[in-house]
Amino acid sequence: LDRLKSLGYNCIRLPFLYDLIQDDTGTNYLSNGWARLDGVIEECQKRRMWCILDLHGTPGGQNGFDHSGQPDGLCNMLWGSQSFKVRTAALWNQIAARYSNNTAVAGYDLFNEPDATGAGTKTQVYSNNILPVLDQVYAAIRSNDTRHLVFMESNFMYTNMWGDIWACPAPASRGWTNVVYEYHHYDRVGNWSGDTYDPRFETHKKIADEIVRTYTRFMQ
Repeated sequence: LDRLKSLGYNCIRLPFLYDLIQDDTGTNYLSNGWARLDGVIEECQKRRMWCILDLHGTPGGQNGFDHSGQPDGLCNMLWGSQSFKVRTAALWNQIAARYSNNTAVAGYDLFNEPDATGAGTKTQVYSNNILPVLDQVYAAIRSNDTRHLVFMESNFMYTNMWGDIWACPAPASRGWTNVVYEYHHYDRVGNWSGDTYDPRFETHKKIADEIVRTYTRFMQ
């Protein structure tokens, strides 16, 4: 943290897996896990830095990659399981209750790089599978915390995925407030299949600027 502070950063995104604080029954919460989150947040506060709490792996996993914390064959099961959805919402409900008045917490990143599967295009899968879970988790947070930012991602949204970007609804249309849409800017400049690489700063600045302009439509 000291190194980040010296470089001028004022905020970190802190990744954690669900089982840091919630056991596999979904009903017990782990004091050792809470202590670890509390410790990092306290260190941020000492340095006048904010902390975004990033659920990098939900119960069942929200994508098909190992960084969701689930092994091959047992990952990306969130979307087809009501139990995992309920547990994810309950987890965020508890997190929001604990940190609702914590000024070092910038907000809650609901789940990292969701990659739901289903019939239709990725945009349709986002609308049919991911949006309902976003609603569910958002409501669970807002029942305890109406102030902190809520960070949301589309269907594995990253550089140049314009369909996903345009699929994101106006937050007000869902009854959401203080919402941040998040995308991850990789050096790919196409889709996952048949994409290309272009490391030039000018290329990526143009893409990033256009994404920002696209999202400003919600600020009108």
